[in-house]
Amino acid sequence: MKSGYKIEWSENSLLELKRTFEYIESNWTDKEISGLSQKNRKHSKLNFLKP
Repeated sequence: MKSGYKIEWSENSLLELKRTFEYIESNWTDKEISGLSQKNRKHSKLNFLKP
């Protein structure tokens, strides 16, 4: 899916994202992670189509 936009992440953003993933992996069940993943895919598609 192409939108013509390029997403650029700052070093701090990448660090915070890594910390978030580590927390989720340590404290959430597989079912909760799967649900979040599905919702994230849906919203990501919408963001690319209508930024």
